[in-house]
Amino acid sequence: MTDFLFDIAWWVPILVVVIGVALTLTGNNRQQSGLRNGGIAVVLLGIVWLVLSFIVETPSKLCVKQTRQIVQAVSDGDWTTFDSLLDPKVTFHYASRPWQASGKAEVAAGTQTTVKHAGLHSASAGHLKPTRDGDKITIAFVGYIDSELTPGHPIDSDWEFDFHLTAGKWLLTDIRVSRVDDTAPEGIRESLNKR
Repeated sequence: MTDFLFDIAWWVPILVVVIGVALTLTGNNRQQSGLRNGGIAVVLLGIVWLVLSFIVETPSKLCVKQTRQIVQAVSDGDWTTFDSLLDPKVTFHYASRPWQASGKAEVAAGTQTTVKHAGLHSASAGHLKPTRDGDKITIAFVGYIDSELTPGHPIDSDWEFDFHLTAGKWLLTDIRVSRVDDTAPEGIRESLNKR
């Protein structure tokens, strides 16, 4: 229910405010206090809804926030934060390729090795789009990476993170990458292995 009420596009409560203003003006012009007062109530409802939609942290908003934290932790080499947001059974898959890892230890070690071999300067996430399917929240996003492999030329990549509720916390359970700067995965692994 909180997702339905508070995980909405910003324009929905703004539309409610506009409708309320229209009702208020119409009621005022017609000297109908009931319509005017109802319009004022709708305006206030829209404003409260807008404010609450920014304040209330829904599971989808939390997973978006945690996705940013994970990417920032990788960028900063903050492996404690990275590790704390992973489910013990987390998996990594490069879509349609055999490149994968299973379990927190293997995924964390693989991530640290990749960051080290790539000479990562920075990483960030943009265009985050959450979707919820029952007890799974998927965050699709574009990752931007600047590294020694492509100095001065940041590359973009397409990712999906799946989060599940585990012991009262939303944890990352599956990491999927489907594209890295239009480079074949074999080329990426070859570049990393040369370093």
